[in-house]
Amino acid sequence: MSIKDDALEFHRSIWDFPNREEIKSVILKLKSGARGYGEMIYPVPILGLLLYNQELIRKVEGSAPVDQLASWSTRELKVLFGIHEQIRLFNERCLAPLNAELPQCIAAANPYKKYPVTNNESEEFFFKSNAAEKVIRSFHTHPAFGVILSTAVAVRGLPVNYEQTALELDMEIASAGLGETSKWVERFDNARRWGADDLIKFRHAGGLVCLYNALANLDELIYLGLFQDKLMHFDRSNIIDFVWTTGGAGPSMWFLHIPGWSMFICEPTDLITVDIDRPGQEGGLGIRLCQISSQTLSGSFSHPATLKVRMIDDNLSAYPYLLR
Repeated sequence: MSIKDDALEFHRSIWDFPNREEIKSVILKLKSGARGYGEMIYPVPILGLLLYNQELIRKVEGSAPVDQLASWSTRELKVLFGIHEQIRLFNERCLAPLNAELPQCIAAANPYKKYPVTNNESEEFFFKSNAAEKVIRSFHTHPAFGVILSTAVAVRGLPVNYEQTALELDMEIASAGLGETSKWVERFDNARRWGADDLIKFRHAGGLVCLYNALANLDELIYLGLFQDKLMHFDRSNIIDFVWTTGGAGPSMWFLHIPGWSMFICEPTDLITVDIDRPGQEGGLGIRLCQISSQTLSGSFSHPATLKVRMIDDNLSAYPYLLR
C-alpha cells in the first residue's frame, strides 16, 4: 500500500462520518471556494474567503464573508472553526517526523494555519478513526522527510524563513504552468547537473515544498470527502484527445473531453481520477489521481472542454522531480 492508497481509503471513510452532513451544511453557508479571487489557493480551505483580506472583498462585493458570522449560532461557529482546527492538528500529526530536529518546519509544511478566533470549546477530534491513524503512519514514510532531515545540518544557522519559502516556491511552480519550469526549479536542475555548492540547499527546500504539496493533496481529499461520494472520473468514454509531458516539477496532462454538468462546479486544486488507457493500444498511463490546474469550458455541452491537470504520484505529490 502506498501513501496515496491509504489516503484514498481515508477519503472513502469520511463518507461514513456521523457528523458529515452537519459539517457540510455549515461549510456551505460560507462561500468556501476561491473562484474569482485567484485560483492559487491551495488546498481549497474550509474557511474559504475568510482567509482573504476582508476589507478588499467588502470594497468589491459590498460585504465581506466575516460579516455573515454575526448571525451564526454558537454551534455553527464551533463546527466551522472546529473542523479547520482539527485538519490543522491532523496535519501536525502527519508531520511528526520533523518534531525532533526541525520543529520550525512543521508550520511551514502545514497548508492549514491557525485562525485568530478564540474558541475555548472544541469538537471531538473529527479524524479519530483507524483509517485516519493508518494514513498518518503512512505519511510518515514520505521520502521528502529523508531529504529534509539529511540536509538539515548544511542549512543550520542560515536565516531561513521556512514558511515564506514553502509558500513562495509552491506559488512560483503553480504560476509557471503545466510543463513549464519555474526559475527556481531551473536553478535547481542546473545545480544538480553541474554539482553546484548550493545543491544541498536546493534539495532541502525542494523536500519542504514537495511535503507541503503532498499534505495539501491529502487535505484536498478530506475536503472532497465531505462533499462528494466519489471522485470525478474521466476515461476514454468522455476523453476526446490528450497529451502529457514530463516538463516542470512533475508530469502533467492536457485533455479535451466531452463536458458534463459537474464540471461547472469543480475548481482548480480539485482532485479527479483520469484513465487514458485504450484496450489493445500502447501509450496509456492507467488510472491516475490528478489535480486540476485549470479548465476551459465553452458554456455549451455541444463543444469540447479542456482540462489541464498535474499527475499525483504514490506519495501524493505533484512535484516528484524535486526529490530526484
